[in-house]
Amino acid sequence: MKDIDLSGLRLLLIDDSRTFLSLLTDVLHGFGIREIARTSDAIEAFEIIGREALDVALVDYEMPLINGIEFANMVRTAPDSRNKFLSMILLTSHCSRKVVMESIKAGFDDFLGKPMRPDHLRQKLIQLTQVPKSYVLTPSGYFGPDRRRRDDPQFGHENRRRDDLSIVVGPRDLKTIERVQRMAEMGNRKQLEKLWDDNFKDLTAQSAIDGASREKQEQGSEPVPPDPIRTAVTMVSADS
Repeated sequence: MKDIDLSGLRLLLIDDSRTFLSLLTDVLHGFGIREIARTSDAIEAFEIIGREALDVALVDYEMPLINGIEFANMVRTAPDSRNKFLSMILLTSHCSRKVVMESIKAGFDDFLGKPMRPDHLRQKLIQLTQVPKSYVLTPSGYFGPDRRRRDDPQFGHENRRRDDLSIVVGPRDLKTIERVQRMAEMGNRKQLEKLWDDNFKDLTAQSAIDGASREKQEQGSEPVPPDPIRTAVTMVSADS
């Protein structure tokens, strides 16, 4: 993977330590990456996402006013978010199960512990930008990376857990995502389940088929280091 060119990536760095921002910038320059936006303010970062085309955001966990988890929730769920599908890596020195679960529920794609090794960061960037990935929406309102190890099209809709009735979504589905998120926020579970069954039942089944198809397409591609979150958690639900 040393031959993979990352120079075309556009990154956003968010950390309240200017020293760490400088060190991280130097590391990224070593990867050949030059388009880097930096800020120590999560609110400013949200504005940057709204006006600039970005590939990945590296987000600190502990920040004043708005922490990394709250920031990720804004990106994934806020009505005025301009890039809900932005790839995000959480940077934290708190690698407890609690923090991992928080990052998963917030919709982070991955995380890295501080202090980090440059080669680990490079592997993460390759995973997020060179390997096909999917985002899913569930009846609970969760929207984020699909962390299932595999989808089984033979495992019927009626036999799956309610919070496992996820559909694969893309940028063209933003209105659907926002509709489900609004209903989930209102807390009307029965109405949301009815909406899901009435509108998305076929999509749920198709999602499993698409997932199996993606798995076949990815076979034979260049091996990628295992995702630590996926290794620790087989299935993630916003209701966990």
